[in-house]
Amino acid sequence: MLDASPEQTGFKEYVTSQMPAVGWPVKRWDINSLTAAAIFFHPSLKVVKSNYDVAIADLMVAGLKPQPGFNALVSRSNKTSDEVDPSSNVVGFSIPIVTAGKTEIAQEIAKHQVNVAEIQIGEAAWGLRNQLSLDLIDRAEKQAMIANIVKLKNVQTALLDAYRKRLQAGMIGKSEILTIQLQYDQTASQLQQMQSSLALIEQKVMHDAGLSDEQQSKINIQSFDMDEPLRKTNQYKSLLKSAASIRKEALINRMDIQRSLAMYAQAESKLKLQIAKQYPNVSIDPGIEFSFGDFIWMLGINSLISTASYNDTMRKQAEQIRENEAAKFYALQYQVITLSEQSYKKYIQSAQILIQTIHDTQDQPKRMQLLERQWKAGLIDKVEWLQSQVQFYINDQRLIMQKSAVLRALLDIENAIQKPFLLADQGLPNQITPKFVTP
Repeated sequence: MLDASPEQTGFKEYVTSQMPAVGWPVKRWDINSLTAAAIFFHPSLKVVKSNYDVAIADLMVAGLKPQPGFNALVSRSNKTSDEVDPSSNVVGFSIPIVTAGKTEIAQEIAKHQVNVAEIQIGEAAWGLRNQLSLDLIDRAEKQAMIANIVKLKNVQTALLDAYRKRLQAGMIGKSEILTIQLQYDQTASQLQQMQSSLALIEQKVMHDAGLSDEQQSKINIQSFDMDEPLRKTNQYKSLLKSAASIRKEALINRMDIQRSLAMYAQAESKLKLQIAKQYPNVSIDPGIEFSFGDFIWMLGINSLISTASYNDTMRKQAEQIRENEAAKFYALQYQVITLSEQSYKKYIQSAQILIQTIHDTQDQPKRMQLLERQWKAGLIDKVEWLQSQVQFYINDQRLIMQKSAVLRALLDIENAIQKPFLLADQGLPNQITPKFVTP
């Protein structure tokens, strides 16, 4: 990650093969291209991919049959006799036989673990995409606020000059200009803080995309107008019509639900294995013995004897593991339902506030035009005109912050259902396979 860059070997091939919608060379560093970089470069994806490789190796081991054994014994008597050979040699083999389909059940358990590891790859990729989406919303908010504050500062500069002229003319006292100076200083400080926050957010975008800080000057992160995704809400109004519709999508799409089901299926297979272990494995041991001049053929059968109490204890343990996974699944369902309802409520509340804010400020542009004409016609003085502009930009800040609040609420819904719709309609396939992630 310290030197990760889009020019790194393999990234071009990865983008063109796995995410062709991004295109190459990457011209738009938006949510899709940043997600591609995160999946390719971010260390957390490499960890879950490594876990998947371990699960594949475990699956291969689970399918192995027990290996046969060989043993030999050489002995010699200290009592010699010309009529009896004093040596005794034994050669034997051990052929293990797995009963009750234990090998197949072990493979079944390993396959479930592969499924779990595969789903975890998708979860990690989605988590990175969601974080990048939040970063881009924060960045868009800061950019809009900076543009607003720069204009506000320019107006306050003109207003401060107008007050200084009034002070020199003896029209006002020092106390009045001090108030304007304080407002100007607060705006200048706010601008500095916003610019600093924007720099930190852009650095965070690089880190969340798995790229090094040096790439920040080379990559032009695409900006977006916050109104654009808000205008798209009509396209998914069927999703946003109720908490029930969000809950339904979440229970169908969420990968943690799928992972929990896979882990429950694995627990079922572990119970099957424990039941199968009530039938012990058998070992057939043929052998040949040359003992003191005689040739002896042997055949042995070995097996462990499991007591009823031992089998019952182990079976109960497996049943408890299964019940535990069932309890986790029901708890996860409740958590997803709660998350869906909370995200919907947050969206409704923030949208209502935005509608009210728009209603409160919708006449501002017309009023500003009217005041400008009055100022130019000499009906009002410059100070009154500038003060109205200051109030306009302050009200506009409320609008910017509320738009970003609605976008974050929509992103919470997107994260609840784990299905992209806000900043892009595509980006990740519905099923992310290990091949979708670089080794």
